[in-house]
Amino acid sequence: MTTNDAAAAATVPETTADPRRADRLRTRLVWALVALAVLVHLPALMAPFMLDDWAQTAMTEGHFGAPRSPFDLYDYVDDGNRGQLFDQGVIPWWTHPQLVVRFFRPLSSALVWADHALFGRHTVWHHAHSLVWWALAVVGVHALLSRSFSRRTALLGTAVFAFAPCHVMPLLWLANREVLVSAALGVWALVWYERWRDGRQPRAGLVSLALFSAAVLAGEYTLGFVGYVLAIELVRRRESLARRALGVSVFVLPIAAYLVAHVALHYDAHGSGFYRNPLYDTGDYARGAPRRLATLLGEAWLGVDDTWVGSSSWALALLGVGTVALLAVPVVRLLRDLEREERRRATWLLAGSVLSLAPVLSVAPSVRLLAVSMIGVSAIVGLLLDRAWFPPTPPPRRGAAEWASLVALLLGFAHFVRGPLDTCLLEKNTIQASTAFADRIAWLRAHIDRAKSTVFVIRGDTAETVLWAPMMLGDAAPPHWRVLTFASGRSLLLRTGEKSLELVASDRPLFHVGPDDLFRSYDALQPGDSVALGGMRATVLKVDEHEMPRRLRFEMDRDLDDPSYEWITEGDDGFREETLPPKGYGQPVLP
Repeated sequence: MTTNDAAAAATVPETTADPRRADRLRTRLVWALVALAVLVHLPALMAPFMLDDWAQTAMTEGHFGAPRSPFDLYDYVDDGNRGQLFDQGVIPWWTHPQLVVRFFRPLSSALVWADHALFGRHTVWHHAHSLVWWALAVVGVHALLSRSFSRRTALLGTAVFAFAPCHVMPLLWLANREVLVSAALGVWALVWYERWRDGRQPRAGLVSLALFSAAVLAGEYTLGFVGYVLAIELVRRRESLARRALGVSVFVLPIAAYLVAHVALHYDAHGSGFYRNPLYDTGDYARGAPRRLATLLGEAWLGVDDTWVGSSSWALALLGVGTVALLAVPVVRLLRDLEREERRRATWLLAGSVLSLAPVLSVAPSVRLLAVSMIGVSAIVGLLLDRAWFPPTPPPRRGAAEWASLVALLLGFAHFVRGPLDTCLLEKNTIQASTAFADRIAWLRAHIDRAKSTVFVIRGDTAETVLWAPMMLGDAAPPHWRVLTFASGRSLLLRTGEKSLELVASDRPLFHVGPDDLFRSYDALQPGDSVALGGMRATVLKVDEHEMPRRLRFEMDRDLDDPSYEWITEGDDGFREETLPPKGYGQPVLP
């Protein structure tokens, strides 16, 4: 053997060991990403109550009208309590007169009730409970992907899911925890469903049936798993009708029972632009679906933010078509190069991620709706990153292969750089906003005279002011809380009489209605329409071309200077007291 041959032989073990060491290092890096995802979400423990959390707190403490059972904490507005909520000012005067917001979420409701029974208002434990459901969902995604793909792909996909900004609001907003409960139970049900359909083991079928049954009791987000089950069945080999019916029964039976209960017990959300029930508002649902689908696809795959929601139709069309066009070539190449069984699993996960969006298209688009869809998105992104970063053979650096590498780089940035950053910023901003409003509530408690029967908020600027504020004030709440306008910016207040005033808009409408508004859809108030409640009549005098109110008149049953009235305005820095001008004069209402 020559000296050169000996040197070459001596280097063989070293060159074969290097890739193994590199692979172990990369695997540890992925595990480090998962651990980092846990740390990223830990600030959720410090979040206070927000929005609907206050309504549910009032329900559990017996301060929300009629007593509620542990299973009814998502019954917000219906024919039985709407009049009382109007009179108190818990919902604003322009709310649709037939507004109904009731959700069939008995399991999620019972979990909230149990938190209040065990922990009271110590929110850190409520949020720790939510983190447990998030962790169960993350582990479930890993179990699902481990059945289908390599260990590294499963870890990459799990990290994508764990970092996803879609978990922020369900973790911070306790009333939105049902998303995590549905996702956690649903993904584990999907794991066992796959075992049941592939192996026909009765035990797997029974476990899947139990988990899907629990998931539908958590809430309507479980309906998103219809997309995955449908996709699984579409890519399966042919089998007899009876055999297929038996196979899908473990999923179909719980879903059918849920839908029957939903209709029979009159659960619904209508009168609102924010919610569009596809069973009753089919036309509105269909008209809004393309815009909402484009927004959600961009958020799920590319990490674009919620600012796209209000974009023009052509911009949203560009977002939707651009997202599909960007991913088409890399995904087609990926599916083509996979082994047959991997290809089948990747196909149903991809198709399921899109089909699972159908139920949430009934809600104003938001990243918080994406947890179920992100299961499939995470799988495909994990596969794309694995093939691009750890190719089994050196790929050609031209054409489609080069494009796939560039897209993988973009996806890596979106999900491992932009995703964690967006998650951190959203957590920080949401907690700061909720904490700041708690300070505003403290100001109200200190400054509202308990002898006042009615507090008029000339302009509200935060969501909590216009929804559930009396619940937050507790025993300091006045008998009547009247928000006159919302998010109206600069406006003009005119004192037109001893008992009347008018508000005139400047750069913004005096409040909003429309396809994404919670209180009223495009069944809008027109000039001349009036709303009367508890000592006040509001009349619309002028609207703009979008049916948004530009001028309003308010007539009270007492002099505006009556000592039982208090006048305040919410601006950028919080609430402040207002002194009304004399009759015949006006004054600006400033942010």
